Amino acid sequence: MPIRQVTAAFTTLPWARARLGALALLLAGHITCLADEPVLFDAETGLRIDHYRAPLPAAIEGAKTVDLEDVEKLAAQGAVLIDVHPAKLPLEPLHELWPAAETRAIIPGAVWLPEVGRGRPDPAFLSYFETALAELTRQDRERAIVLFCETDCWMSWNAVHRALRLGYRSVHWFPAGIDAWTKAGRALRSAEPYRLSDQASAPEE
Repeated sequence: MPIRQVTAAFTTLPWARARLGALALLLAGHITCLADEPVLFDAETGLRIDHYRAPLPAAIEGAKTVDLEDVEKLAAQGAVLIDVHPAKLPLEPLHELWPAAETRAIIPGAVWLPEVGRGRPDPAFLSYFETALAELTRQDRERAIVLFCETDCWMSWNAVHRALRLGYRSVHWFPAGIDAWTKAGRALRSAEPYRLSDQASAPEE
């Protein structure tokens, strides 16, 4: 019997039709699930672009992972501490447009550079990040930098990669972030976003 006739005869059986229908539903559901899965990383840059609050890797190649005690030692040695937590309000990276009403509680001695940890930020924020690093380190790519956000925040991971790609050679990553700082009972200070070329925005001790 030709194969087509065998196939036609097979599909006329009730149990065969039921199994084929179930298989079709299963395949359709699988395809739908694949389509619904978010794209987590940018294909070109490799940076995280979605679901920023999620477990982090243990280390970043080229950077040193540090804990709370390390951060305190680095701060005492003059390292630049940078909080990259995003802003709540829409911002433009021009000092005259920062909304003065928005502040954030950060680690004393640190500066706040919002939005620079996003995977696909506005190009203006990439320029803001590059210029801010140059100002804060006084053009010294050997100066120690500590980048952080909150626990399980991929924005700090992104910012570390950006700093490394800009040529900074003493980049430290504090993945536990400000959550570990406050959990240890350390004090915070209120800060506005860092303003480029504005000495009044220098971090207070």
